[in-house]
Amino acid sequence: MSKEEDRSSDNNSLTGANMPFINEDGTNTLEGGGVDLDDLFQDYYFGQDDHGGHAFNPATGAAMPQGPTDMMEYHGMKSVPAVPATAKDLRKRKSNPSTYATDIGSNKRGGGSSGGDKPLTDAQKVERRERNREHAKRSRLRKKFLLESLQEQINGLQSENENLKEIIRKENFAISDPSLPDNPIVYVSQGFLDLTGYKLDQVLGRNCRFLQGPGTDQSAVDVIRKGLREGVDTSVCLLNYKADGTPFWNQFFVAALRDAEGNVVNFVGVQCEVSKATVESQLTGR
Repeated sequence: MSKEEDRSSDNNSLTGANMPFINEDGTNTLEGGGVDLDDLFQDYYFGQDDHGGHAFNPATGAAMPQGPTDMMEYHGMKSVPAVPATAKDLRKRKSNPSTYATDIGSNKRGGGSSGGDKPLTDAQKVERRERNREHAKRSRLRKKFLLESLQEQINGLQSENENLKEIIRKENFAISDPSLPDNPIVYVSQGFLDLTGYKLDQVLGRNCRFLQGPGTDQSAVDVIRKGLREGVDTSVCLLNYKADGTPFWNQFFVAALRDAEGNVVNFVGVQCEVSKATVESQLTGR
């Protein structure tokens, strides 16, 4: 047989009964929106068209085979075992084709009618039930232990928080804001108020120089100003005055508080009253 005859024979095999959707003139009856592929697929598997009758060949009008096995025999193909399709499977494959094969495989492994695992015996069901109960019991114990541990940590943090609040309340310190004019005080501890005798409204918004008086050593003040200007930690001992005019020796320490980018955002100054004897011993030691 010549090549031309082979091609003619192949072309003829693609029409008529061998290809039920190809007309005698070679046109496709599915083109042009005349037939819905989803409807035809439904017809082949369930053997009925939209009118409740048997599926038919749209090209010849002849009745179509019923079910996938008959369809394969209709086209001369050998029937092979397949997972039965249900309406739910069809909807799932239409909505998400990529996961359909995985779902079918999992159904087979789950003991479906296509030859999966055998049903569990009563003894196996009891064993599985007991195993699940044991797992649930262990899970409850782990959760209980975790909750108790978290509660202990919370209680510990609350206790530490209260201790820190008490320490801060007793410490003598003030915080100023250098971004505001004249670097005013924006926060003071209760200890600072107790030490100096000032009230809160007499302190906030003022520069801490109000503690200075006639006996304050200006050289010590210059050291403080230099530390503030350069943003470095500074410590000096100088004579300050309380609200009633009483002088006291103040071991003063100031430090810069910086943000994540290294910019100075606040200064904290710590005051500690020391005796005159301590000051004299320091001067003697120099």
